[in-house]
Amino acid sequence: TGLLALKARIDNMAQSIRYLTLSLHSHGIQDEETNKTIYREFEHLNAKLLSENQVLHEEIQNLTYIESAEIHRIEVVQQTKLTTLGSEIATQITKLNNTILRLSDYKIRLVGGDSNSGRVEVLYFGQWGTVCDDRFDNNDAKVVCRMLGKATTNAVAYGSNLAHFGRGTGPIYFQNLECTGSEPNLFSCPHNVLGYQNCHHHEDAGVHCG
Repeated sequence: TGLLALKARIDNMAQSIRYLTLSLHSHGIQDEETNKTIYREFEHLNAKLLSENQVLHEEIQNLTYIESAEIHRIEVVQQTKLTTLGSEIATQITKLNNTILRLSDYKIRLVGGDSNSGRVEVLYFGQWGTVCDDRFDNNDAKVVCRMLGKATTNAVAYGSNLAHFGRGTGPIYFQNLECTGSEPNLFSCPHNVLGYQNCHHHEDAGVHCG
């Protein structure tokens, strides 16, 4: 718009300069007065051309600034929308997990250790699976022990890709658990989408309750 109008004005002046140049060549030195007139017009147009170029440069800078500001505004708006959407999705996932928790017959057990320790396994919709040790810490161990009805004060998590109590089989239900230690069960803790994990059984988590 503004730039196109300026470009058109500059193009018109450039055409005028070309016309004057051709006129100058056609008259040569045979008509001194005409040549002087053409030179004066030529200089006048050159001065206008320089002025318009400066205006064009300033317009470009201004538009660049406006464009950058607009892009930043759009980015902020989109980021806000994505954050809101992410929050809504997280809320819906929590609601879905809670619904599934109410509907499913889930159990938890420790395998490969003793009565107070072992690999954590969860029975979910009729199938036993394990817990990934990514981010698995003592707070998560406390929740496991609470689910088992055992002492939580000195609960200890076992992880670090060692499968301390051996490797399990079947699905890996939980990954990136972030329990605070006060939750009633693992389903109430923040975690990745249930059952869709980038984890392997050498990362099966274990706990010791006490």
